[in-house]
Amino acid sequence: MRIETKDQPSKTAEIAKELFKRYEVKKILIPGGGYGRNSKLFSTSVFEVDAIEISKF
Repeated sequence: MRIETKDQPSKTAEIAKELFKRYEVKKILIPGGGYGRNSKLFSTSVFEVDAIEISKF
């Protein structure tokens, strides 16, 4: 069993990354980008990423 930390992307983000590659997705919009643990996974790959976050910090 994998334990996620705040610095690691989520398992679902990793699965999505593989699906996006398979279907040749080029651009991704991430609503609720937070502090970017999942955004970083995509942006350091082959994707153009936009993330939005509207919560108060």
